[in-house]
Amino acid sequence: MANGIYYLPLEKVSQTFFGEIGIIFGFYNKNAGKRGGAMRFLKLTGTKAICFLILTIILSAGLLLMSCPENVNGEIEPSSNKPVITITTQPVDTSVTYGSISGNLSVAAVVSPAATLTYQWYSNSINSNSGGSAIGGQTGSSFMIPTTLAVNTYCYYVVVSSAGADSVTSRVAKVTVNSSLQQYTITLNLNGGTGTTPADLKVNVGNSVILPDNSSFSRTESTFAGWCISPLGEGNTYQASSSLIPTKDMILYARWVSVPLNITVTSAGGFPRISWTMVPNTSVTGYILYRNGNPLATVTSPYTDIEQPLSSSYQVQAFAYFTYANTGNLVTIYSPLSSPVKY
Repeated sequence: MANGIYYLPLEKVSQTFFGEIGIIFGFYNKNAGKRGGAMRFLKLTGTKAICFLILTIILSAGLLLMSCPENVNGEIEPSSNKPVITITTQPVDTSVTYGSISGNLSVAAVVSPAATLTYQWYSNSINSNSGGSAIGGQTGSSFMIPTTLAVNTYCYYVVVSSAGADSVTSRVAKVTVNSSLQQYTITLNLNGGTGTTPADLKVNVGNSVILPDNSSFSRTESTFAGWCISPLGEGNTYQASSSLIPTKDMILYARWVSVPLNITVTSAGGFPRISWTMVPNTSVTGYILYRNGNPLATVTSPYTDIEQPLSSSYQVQAFAYFTYANTGNLVTIYSPLSSPVKY
């Protein structure tokens, strides 16, 4: 029951009090939770008294029905004037372009009974309208999107308040900032490997990107041999750490080889001789010899004599040309480099 005047039940509304006609009433204090002070008597005389008696007779006879809220003591509950806020238009998601960001988010709300509305906008790192951070100075029904946002997606919401009313929170509005340049995406697939998959590569049109190595993933009894456009190892293969200029969105699959090179050192005519084998060896077209990490020569013989200082480090890589029936393209596939051998 709120603060205000309460009255006795209808059957006690009109009565004679010390021979006079009037209304008995009192006051109720909500904060104290009880009636305040003594009952009062309002004396009615003359025409007012006669009219009130006639009204009492009609009510008592049930000729006039009256509906009113009563509490358990038969007291009339005063009506509440607490304001209620209603959001009529929610802020909506929007997309903007990096470098030319403009526009705003807005909300529309009403309060009944009429009163002054206040607003506070919030930003959030997640898609939630709670737990965000209040944005300084953003206390109007509209919020200007910051022009300094980077390419990403941002979440905002607004809390609408009014004196004496319960605050109301809007839905989350997402602002997506897109790049001003067209981009291609290279998605990397471990193709049976285990570990951490490298993140997708975003490349602006016409630009190059360096392909990652397999330092974060591996496959049992297999050696990583670069990235291929087919999960079967068919088609173009790109070596780790090589540069690629994409012309469309791509999926590259890790290419695995399960037969490593074996490299040995012998002596021939007083010079070191490196020999290597690859099983099976029938498809190998040639070999590339590396010295200290740099390509030295391309040979077709599975051995070569070295006339270099003894401190050099050598590695070998086999390669082969294949024509795939499903594409008809001649492609080159490389084996992984052998372990380095020093002289």
